[in-house]
Amino acid sequence: MNRVYFTADLHLGHRKAPEFRGMASLDEMHERIITAWNAKVRITDTVWVLGDVALGGSANLKLVGRLNGLKKLVMGNHDTYIVEEYRRFFSRVYGSAEHKGHLLTHIPVHEGQKERYALNIHGHLHDKRVGTEFFIRGEGTAYNHTPDPWYQCVSLEQFNYEPVTLDEIYERVRKERGEQS
Repeated sequence: MNRVYFTADLHLGHRKAPEFRGMASLDEMHERIITAWNAKVRITDTVWVLGDVALGGSANLKLVGRLNGLKKLVMGNHDTYIVEEYRRFFSRVYGSAEHKGHLLTHIPVHEGQKERYALNIHGHLHDKRVGTEFFIRGEGTAYNHTPDPWYQCVSLEQFNYEPVTLDEIYERVRKERGEQS
């Protein structure tokens, strides 16, 4: 059976990305992303990429060709090449999309959408999360605010640089709501 995955914020070719990800070079970052992705995703699986694929010239999009799976793109704020460039590597290109009652976006949406969708699966925030009061950073920082489980950020930094399934997202939601698996 084909699996469906979600991820965001690859930032392929982004010269500053290795530094804020604690890596020595673009090559190291690219190889870590490609290796982690291909270890998990089969060529028959589908991957929703929720924005910010590549920067620094459309030639960096060619790296997407090394990633397994049928890829669908929800464009992000850094996805500024002409749509035809993305269509070479993605089966579909969206501004936003819906999947099984979940809203897929790059940037988290207004909380007024909570009545319409089960979750907002998004990117953009990298190691941060939408909290009950404002954005919070991942593990190891001093913020005491609780993540809002309706907002599920799937930026690479959130899940060890791997795409994730809905089941993995649901498990995090259960933990954040204090529910047992």
